[in-house]
Amino acid sequence: MASDLLSRTMVSDGVKELTNWTVATMTVDPTKAIVSQMPHETVLCMMLVSVALVAYRCKLRDAWVLVAAYVMADLYMAVLHMWLDHPITRDCSLDFFKERALIFQRHHLKPAEVLTENHVRSIDNLNLMTLATPMVWMLGAKLLAGRSLPRQLNLFALATACFGILAAYNHVCMHARTHHVAVPSVIEWGQDAGLLPHNEFHRTHHTPPHDRNFSFLNGGAPLYDFAYLQLQGYLENYYVVMTVLFGLVQPMTGMSLVAIAALLRSAPKVKSA
Repeated sequence: MASDLLSRTMVSDGVKELTNWTVATMTVDPTKAIVSQMPHETVLCMMLVSVALVAYRCKLRDAWVLVAAYVMADLYMAVLHMWLDHPITRDCSLDFFKERALIFQRHHLKPAEVLTENHVRSIDNLNLMTLATPMVWMLGAKLLAGRSLPRQLNLFALATACFGILAAYNHVCMHARTHHVAVPSVIEWGQDAGLLPHNEFHRTHHTPPHDRNFSFLNGGAPLYDFAYLQLQGYLENYYVVMTVLFGLVQPMTGMSLVAIAALLRSAPKVKSA
């Protein structure tokens, strides 16, 4: 399975001989490299609504949710990266995912393009769905069942979206440093201090065959690499397992399961006759 992955990745990169498989390079004009990296105005508005809900409902003791949100963002962004980078995904029957996979894998061939586009906006749809999920569940629970859901859901959604934006922005900064383009001092310090993935860490991912260092945040990178590469030698249907995992680790899936569990726990018990 691992050799099959290598062959598929070579085809994905348009490479026929291993000896000719080199790291893609592009010339970057430092004065025009980084464009503004900001979410869409709709995402910003949704984030402001979430901030208002968090300020109104949450307590200081709910700060533990930030850790859970970081773990979710780290895991989801890595699995998303692994799944869309996998050569099989470019042949996905669903055009939406196929298009996303082609964009992700083209990034290996033209890595500096991330500097000349608003990369943060590439996760706008994900952030909109993440922020909207608890609002929809809470509104539905109140209107249809007269019940309230855990107040931490809004904080979890907001923090997950913020960590996702940080991950996307740091991805841009990793490429910027590799191409000797200045990045904000706080990001450079965070990378050097090990709080954020370093550009050398991400450079390894862009070294063929692009089969490790998928993380955009610091977290479970060694575990993700093991799951992506090593398990392919043990599981014949590994890609199916990874696709199922891709669905299960969606922030929307996790919050929906919590909402359903909360509704079931608070539902009135039916007395037996």
